[in-house]
Amino acid sequence: MLSDQQIVDLVKEGKVDAFGQLVARYEKPVFRLAWSMLTNWNDAEDAAQEAFIRAYRNLSRYREMRTFWAWLRRITVNVCLNRARPASLASLEEIDESRCCVGDPVCEAVMSAEEGRDLRRMVHELPYPYRSVLVLKYLEGMSYAEIAEALDETLSNVQVRIHRAKKMLRQRMKVCAE
Repeated sequence: MLSDQQIVDLVKEGKVDAFGQLVARYEKPVFRLAWSMLTNWNDAEDAAQEAFIRAYRNLSRYREMRTFWAWLRRITVNVCLNRARPASLASLEEIDESRCCVGDPVCEAVMSAEEGRDLRRMVHELPYPYRSVLVLKYLEGMSYAEIAEALDETLSNVQVRIHRAKKMLRQRMKVCAE
């Protein structure tokens, strides 16, 4: 099995069919990310396809300093952000429990079925900048630095948005519990 870098090198050498191996390797995670941000199957398929097209066209810009998946994920996020409509971002329907932060009350609430449904509804009601950072943090398991890079924001802006989003959710959960 060839590494991502070996496949990229083959494509750069003119063996364009090798790119299909990268598509096969990453089609599911790219689609899952696109679907989580756009919440529409057709839009997610279109965004995933566009992300792969952009990656192929810009392969000469890929640098080995970061993983191919990190580079492709950023392209996918950018495609989705360009396509996102205000009401269509951030389904937390299928959060992978292993990627949640232990001890984080927001994440633990998602794991509780009843609270999770309420939380997903509340996340959908958050303004776009707060929904997007929560999806990238808790669904995609991205670090603050990765989110900042993907959204072309400063690290402090991402930290503030996640903090404020959690605060908004805690307030809304508190109101629902009363």
